[in-house]
Amino acid sequence: MWAQVNHWNIHYEVQGEGDPVLLLHGIPTSSFIWRRQIEALSGRFRVYAPDLLGWGSSDKPRDFDYTIRSYVECLHQFLAQVGLEKVVLGVHDLGGAIGLGFLGRSPEKVSRLIILDTFAYLPPVKYLLWAALYGLLYRLLVFGDPLNRLVWELAVRRTDTFVTLAFHDKSLVTRELVATYRTLNRDTRLTDLRVLSANGIAGLTGAVEHNSHNVRVPTLILWAENDVLFPPSAALRLHRNIPGSILKTIPECGHFLQEEKPEEVNRHILEFLANATDTESNGLPARHPVGETRVGGGG
Repeated sequence: MWAQVNHWNIHYEVQGEGDPVLLLHGIPTSSFIWRRQIEALSGRFRVYAPDLLGWGSSDKPRDFDYTIRSYVECLHQFLAQVGLEKVVLGVHDLGGAIGLGFLGRSPEKVSRLIILDTFAYLPPVKYLLWAALYGLLYRLLVFGDPLNRLVWELAVRRTDTFVTLAFHDKSLVTRELVATYRTLNRDTRLTDLRVLSANGIAGLTGAVEHNSHNVRVPTLILWAENDVLFPPSAALRLHRNIPGSILKTIPECGHFLQEEKPEEVNRHILEFLANATDTESNGLPARHPVGETRVGGGG
């Protein structure tokens, strides 16, 4: 399906009937990473998964500034185009910065929140890893797209590298899966650089950290225990920021938890959506007080 935001075309997957669920992907992926969640949730919900501007099959404009603020505005317009006033919001990676920025601006449009491994509370060593991986390369934007494509493709082979890093069990990184991600990312080689150039690492983590303090809807935080990019310590801090949130961790799992442990991810999400209640008049969750929250992979 397609929606038009300003003069740009946004591709999105939609499946099922029921209350709307909106799933936002991260770097360097697309709605494809949510395919198993779309299938599992669509039996009870109407699930929307857009390719964010610059990713997947959506337009990849040079005249978009790729800031979180602009992505939030695009998200508002996308929801208006598809006729959604309030959604269950699921976010991963870059989608966390955009989604929490959206919630911070328009809390009345989100009924429940599901956060998967995202930019937040990076310890110094992880911050330096991101800075080393992207810092020099996104500065090369000043030299123009042709040089960027050459350096990024030859020096980093970013799709292969990122997909491998994103799995704990490397045996799951098959040639077929990497080839699929290469195809999906064929025209997105500069998008991640533009996002990081426009926001910086601090801008992405700040969007999540700042807005997490203002969340007042039932929230599930679902985190991979072996994520080499975003450590579980970040999940614990987000859990402390969000009143009544539930934190579940998934062992033996890396950053692409939707890919690596889809059955466990789906089970936690479906249980959360079955048990979560609407917020009470004071804006705080009616169930799941912090004292009763369990941390761990168990149900």
